[in-house]
Amino acid sequence: VYLALGLLDASKKTFKTVLSGGSGKAIAVVVGGAAESLKSEPGKMDLVIKSRKGFVRQAFLYQASLVPVLGFGETDVFESVRSVRLLQLQRLLQKKLGFAF
Repeated sequence: VYLALGLLDASKKTFKTVLSGGSGKAIAVVVGGAAESLKSEPGKMDLVIKSRKGFVRQAFLYQASLVPVLGFGETDVFESVRSVRLLQLQRLLQKKLGFAF
C-alpha cells in the first residue's frame, strides 16, 4: 500500500534509484521518521536530526539540491494516547516494520 502511494524507505538504494534518473527527480525526506513521531507531545517540538546526516551525503553524491522545511504546530493537531505499554508496543512495531503507528 505504501509503495503504491509513492512512499519509500530512506536507504542508499532508494536515493540511487530516484536521483540517478537525471534532473527533475526529487525526494522528500522525513528526517526524524518514526523515532521522532513516537516522541511527539502537544506543545513540544523534539527533533531527531543529530544522528541523521546520511541524506545530506546522498544529496551531495547525486548533486541534488537540499531544501530544508520545518512544520510548526503539527504536534498540536492530534491528541495522542500516552501509556507505557502502548509506547513499548509502538517501538517494537517500529523496530520490526520500520515505521510507527
